Amino acid sequence: MTATANLEPSSDLILTDYGSREKWLAARGNSIGASESAALFGVSPWETPVSLWAKKTDRVQEPEIDGEWLTWGLLLEEPIAKRYEQVTGRTTWRGGSPYCIARHPRFEFMTSTPDFYVTFAPDRTGNGMLQCKNTMAPRAHDWDEGVPDHIVIQVQHEMAVTGREWVSVAVLIGGNEFKYFDVERNQNVIDEIEEQCRIFWGYVERDEQPPVDGSERTQEVIKRLHPADNGNTIELDENAMDWWAALEAAKAAEKVAKDAKTEADTHLRDAIGANTFAKLPDGRLLSLKTTPNPGYTSVVKPYTYRTLREVKAAKGRKR
Repeated sequence: MTATANLEPSSDLILTDYGSREKWLAARGNSIGASESAALFGVSPWETPVSLWAKKTDRVQEPEIDGEWLTWGLLLEEPIAKRYEQVTGRTTWRGGSPYCIARHPRFEFMTSTPDFYVTFAPDRTGNGMLQCKNTMAPRAHDWDEGVPDHIVIQVQHEMAVTGREWVSVAVLIGGNEFKYFDVERNQNVIDEIEEQCRIFWGYVERDEQPPVDGSERTQEVIKRLHPADNGNTIELDENAMDWWAALEAAKAAEKVAKDAKTEADTHLRDAIGANTFAKLPDGRLLSLKTTPNPGYTSVVKPYTYRTLREVKAAKGRKR
């Protein structure tokens, strides 16, 4: 079904509400969602062009996201939005269920599912949206300089799809720290997003794999695409010579680095001996504490191990 929201007299927005996560996922499978386009710029924490292409062409089936994590992410959107309204004096509108999809007016393969639309902002002009994020305390540093790059791409994609002029990104960090940032519409970025989405969707429509990159995620997908050999022999081009040479050189460098690491670790352990701590000449403090492991099966008996690490920086410097 559809729901029309008159956010301003000059702006009508038509959304398609799919009503359930299953139908929403099926609809998203036929387009590039806002959270996916960062993969096309190499800044996604989860996807690469090849992994995204493999999903869109149904070549790989990804396991369902952990239910508890997903549930809490959805449940916290409302409290984050409420806090945003309290802090800013702005008001928001959900836009139907969490499974409403907006589609680009020209490029139907571009979609988005904004969390909220800003219906009133006393300090802003133009139409805005709100994107709510929830993150763990150890990831707080990701927000030290503003919105992370992959989310910037996400909200610019959303503005491309909806025609909005700005997006607020509100984040709850560690369950008790709230921040928000306004991201302005950048037409140059939007033009590039639209172009990269157009190029990528061409690969999907032609059923042609995009070029691979050097990421572990792409390597993982390639292994899944070709899990077994067929006994045939093929001819490779000259590029394969360079790739093989690079692989051999990397393996050799890796062995040298591993040997150097082992040697340095051994020298330090020998120098520290049975002591718990050791101070370097520049004041840094190393520890080589014993840690017990109780074991967990009849095969793995209780044992101890010692971990070598730095515990104190010189002159109070953070490291």
